[in-house]
Amino acid sequence: MGFLFEKLDVYWKAIDLADEIARLAKSIQKSRDFPIANQLRRASISIPLNIAEGNGRHLPADRKRFFIIARGSGFELVAVLELAVRRGYLKHDEHRRFRNELESICRMLTTMSKRD
Repeated sequence: MGFLFEKLDVYWKAIDLADEIARLAKSIQKSRDFPIANQLRRASISIPLNIAEGNGRHLPADRKRFFIIARGSGFELVAVLELAVRRGYLKHDEHRRFRNELESICRMLTTMSKRD
């Protein structure tokens, strides 16, 4: 049967991004910058989790709220990735790729939050 959110492209894009960010966070953890590694993980995981939870809500206002929270986590991730670049943990081309993916995900979430 499956869950409805598993049919959403934005959910799978967010899952893929969270996996990539987890690998980055793991490499940062080796340098002992635990706050940056932890925040990367938390913000990236929050996106698909809030998409899934929002999709499970019955009231349109509840769904919208969770999609907006997911979008906010995407914005937070932009800031943490900038810190990762400035601290030398992330190359500029990787940073650009992550930002492009986040822009796409956040656009999709904006559209979803306006539907209901």
